[in-house]
Amino acid sequence: MVAPLKLTRQKVVAKGKSFGEIAEENPVAKVLVHTPVSYLEDIYDYWIPKELSDQVLPGSVVKIEFGKSITEGLVLERNNQELKNLKPIEGIIGWPGMIESNVIDHLRKVQARFGGDLWSLINSYLPAIPKKFSSDSATISNLVDHRIDINSNLFNKDDLSRLQNEHGLRYSVNQPGGLPLFETLFELIKMRSQLGQVLVIASDFREFDYLSTQMMKRFGGDLNLYDSRLGKAERFKQFQKINRDKPKIILGNRSSAFTTLQEKSSVFVINDGDQSHYEIRSPGWNSRDVTLLRSANTSLFFYSATPSFEIQRLIDLNWIKKLQIHSKAETNFFVTEGQDSYIPVIKKALQKGNVLISVAAKGYANIFLCSKCRNLASCKCGGKLRILSSGSSPSCYLCNEDQKNWRCTFCGESKPYVISKGLDRKAEEIARAIPSATVLKFSADNDPKIDNGKNQIFVSSRGCEPLVNYAGLILLDGERLFNQPALRAEESLKQNWFDLLSRVIDGGYVYISLLNNHPLTQQLLLKKASNSTSNNLRKESKLPPFYRFCEVFGERSSLSAFAENLRKDERFIVSGPIATKEEKGKLIIRVDVDHGRDLVEIMQDVVKMQAVKGKPLFDYRFDKYEL
Repeated sequence: MVAPLKLTRQKVVAKGKSFGEIAEENPVAKVLVHTPVSYLEDIYDYWIPKELSDQVLPGSVVKIEFGKSITEGLVLERNNQELKNLKPIEGIIGWPGMIESNVIDHLRKVQARFGGDLWSLINSYLPAIPKKFSSDSATISNLVDHRIDINSNLFNKDDLSRLQNEHGLRYSVNQPGGLPLFETLFELIKMRSQLGQVLVIASDFREFDYLSTQMMKRFGGDLNLYDSRLGKAERFKQFQKINRDKPKIILGNRSSAFTTLQEKSSVFVINDGDQSHYEIRSPGWNSRDVTLLRSANTSLFFYSATPSFEIQRLIDLNWIKKLQIHSKAETNFFVTEGQDSYIPVIKKALQKGNVLISVAAKGYANIFLCSKCRNLASCKCGGKLRILSSGSSPSCYLCNEDQKNWRCTFCGESKPYVISKGLDRKAEEIARAIPSATVLKFSADNDPKIDNGKNQIFVSSRGCEPLVNYAGLILLDGERLFNQPALRAEESLKQNWFDLLSRVIDGGYVYISLLNNHPLTQQLLLKKASNSTSNNLRKESKLPPFYRFCEVFGERSSLSAFAENLRKDERFIVSGPIATKEEKGKLIIRVDVDHGRDLVEIMQDVVKMQAVKGKPLFDYRFDKYEL
């Protein structure tokens, strides 16, 4: 006989346990139970043993019996009602009152936006709890009441006064060029840490590691790290410290977006448009929206090279203000015109410092044509051919078969014409053109050490660029990147290129591989990062951030019936169902932001109804990074 499925943290109930006397005051706890399926998630009553009375507080995570299994529950309140037919609380997990009421309120707001069950969000907030840990009393940090040196030349007088004195601020901050990396961020943290706690949410581990090193130099013992890569015991120790001891400055990754903070604190989200800020597990929240749902007296700062589509919409609504930052840095721009070469730009820049060449992808010759008839080189299986390295034979993307004696199937020519050069090919060409220079390649698989004693050329794929300042910046593959078939291709490219532009030193050189009349070229030349024009087009096209997307997976027959009913409601735009595999499919539902909550409630109700009727459940995600 097959054993019933259990949650990871569930255990079979041991019979015959005794729990002694009942608590004298408010002996009944209302507990949100962590159940095997989300539709059963509800609040149930349990009685409190006298020996646990001092520990079972609102916000405590407790061990309880539910059905025939042991699971977890969250205590919401205690009262004096009848104990008839109630089960006892069997123990406490973590420390008493571990999840504070403001955190629970915050989690409920996030649930209302993204759907799903509350325990999924609690698990995003809570790390794994070890069986043994220190439960020493908290030592709340005292905020320093003296002023520290601030580079006031960066800010307008009015903004500076607000930054140093006011709470509940909402700012979009764009790093200007000509300054050391994150210099503006560090100045803002200095100011805000004098008024309350500061939480900084990094976008990825690479950024986290760089910021932790730089912030430790500046803030020392005031800085506390919350790193999701740590082992179970160490991560819980950090969680305990930042949520109980209330340290002055916290640097964390995506899951730190739920961190317990004191009133009048400040939260900085770095590069909120980065995919790393999007949780892939159900219910699929992102750091930006979680932060926007914090209490009104929390100050919010969205720090990036360009505002994301979502932040730009809030700027245009005047709900978020753009922080004006002064920079007098001069940049020498060069724009592609036909076949103009960027090699002279590299040579000029190398006299002043390091040069970065940004390319679309790693590899050597990712796509090539026949040099004679210009037909695409393809394998007999239908896959495209590529060349992995200099001197190697073409091979197929799909079947990986080597084509040692490749010839064009149309004209018989054996000479390839490369139209998609990867990182390795670009580095090889630049090394041949400037043989006296050191060329380093940076990618997800390669992160060489930089020699700070000499000027070097860095060739990098997107997102892997070394975190240093540059005297020269070569932005390649612009047309290819700008026209990718993705919802956020434009936003992603603009974010990446403006981020790199902000690292160019005063008097540096920048080459743009787009024509002068291209809208992105004009924004770069003017150094004005805005997504207002793009958002106007997206609004007409009914795309984010003006419309919310819900992707629903399930059996095609059930999806078809659901889609037919939903199409009767003019609030929703339904596409599909689209076949995925066998009898499975997916729907894509769009709804304007004003009715987003309505669709969340519909999805929650539909899943509950399916569960009650014993039907296969829909799996859904709101506002994914990409569809």
